[in-house]
Amino acid sequence: MKTSTTQPANTQALYQQLTQTITTIVPCYKIYLIGISGAQCYAYNPFVLVDGYLHDEPVYHLAVVIKQNTKQALNEVQDAIENRCKKLADVNALVLTQEAYHAQQQNAHPFATTLNEKAELLYNDDDDRPCITMAEHAIDAPGPTYADRQILVTGFIQGALFYQQRQSCQMAAFLLHQAAEQLYIGLYQQVTGYQLHTHNLDKLRRYTRCLSPLLHTIFPVNTTAEAHLFTLLQRAYVDGRYNPRFAVTPAELGTLLTRLLLLQQLVNSICSKLPQPAAMAVAC
Repeated sequence: MKTSTTQPANTQALYQQLTQTITTIVPCYKIYLIGISGAQCYAYNPFVLVDGYLHDEPVYHLAVVIKQNTKQALNEVQDAIENRCKKLADVNALVLTQEAYHAQQQNAHPFATTLNEKAELLYNDDDDRPCITMAEHAIDAPGPTYADRQILVTGFIQGALFYQQRQSCQMAAFLLHQAAEQLYIGLYQQVTGYQLHTHNLDKLRRYTRCLSPLLHTIFPVNTTAEAHLFTLLQRAYVDGRYNPRFAVTPAELGTLLTRLLLLQQLVNSICSKLPQPAAMAVAC
């Protein structure tokens, strides 16, 4: 386990400001730095063990272990942390309870193991006070395996092709959303052992960007056209099924399909090179 005292003074100051901000939002047990990424590559990530030159403004990926029931869902705590930290830095926060974290430790879960052994510890309030966690966020049963998710992805893409042939672009876009969701979640779980719980593609895209510099190139969202394309994919989760005025052109659908096939190829390539997939352990 590393500590932030090994970092330059200005970096230590930023980490202190971030942890002070986060701990005013929710009582925290530990806060880890689990990655730093830029627009084109990552500079630090204990899960992939590769350091690189950081381009543009850095994004800090944190694991925040909280202590007690805040009467908020974990995703609400996550949003509050990310929004409040924006004035200091761009932050992506994974939030888990102290109870879940200890359960992972006891089961030698790869996510908690990597945090303890390799991630940088920014904040530590390790005491004996009992933690109260939210019932709806108790320890999860094991989720689908990576192989299970790849079967789902293939089925969703085949379904999108079926609806594309029948010119039902809205339903095809929804199925491509589902394929992207499974690819992002499966990749993160396979690399880190942590199972993300969200349908929000923007969050999934942001959280996985620290795992490979190439992931950011599939949906770069760096122009109006690219932002529109990714927004269509995000909206398809609800509007593709329930909004008759949701418009996706055949050309846009064709581009989305091409991007999903590229994403599938990239995710499979990354996971095939892992020495020992983390997702073999119990999902968190």
